[in-house]
Amino acid sequence: IKVLRIERSNDEGMNTDESPPKNVSLEHTFDTHVGSSSRRRETETYAASELAVSPDGAWLAASRFGMGSGTILLFSVPESGDGYRQWWSLPAFEAPPSCIKFLGRDKAEALAVACSNNTFYIFDHEERCLSDWSQDAGFPVSSSLPRELIHRADYPVRMAFNTSNPSKFLLGAHGFFCIVDLDQPMPEHS
Repeated sequence: IKVLRIERSNDEGMNTDESPPKNVSLEHTFDTHVGSSSRRRETETYAASELAVSPDGAWLAASRFGMGSGTILLFSVPESGDGYRQWWSLPAFEAPPSCIKFLGRDKAEALAVACSNNTFYIFDHEERCLSDWSQDAGFPVSSSLPRELIHRADYPVRMAFNTSNPSKFLLGAHGFFCIVDLDQPMPEHS
């Protein structure tokens, strides 16, 4: 994964109809560290399918459509130009991830990951583990979620949350949406 810096020219005398010249430079290249060299080659063959940046800009999550460890990589992003580093390679899921989102108002409180089988997990990215909610729900979480959710034909492709209450978020698919409230017990039916 490469980080590019794109800067626009600050020429005040430029015509607004013309696009300003840009300076593009390679800021950083993240090296993938996900175990054996054969596993590393496998994960590197898939391009990043989704990127998520934390509200404070301190974290970057990159998701690849695939299975296994290394499918979602978490990077710490420095305030200045140096010190980028891979923080964590999330564990394997029961299905390929379909969307990722940091939850939190001013800073990332958790990383939410939805999968193509309509399951979702919440991670404490700073501690590199499942959140208390996900640990309580169990792994795999599909046995704890309502059947009406996990047996749908389509799957979440986006997540949104209310910054004033990050414990509630929306899973959105092409044919449905689901409101998740992490402060409430898991319902038997949706």
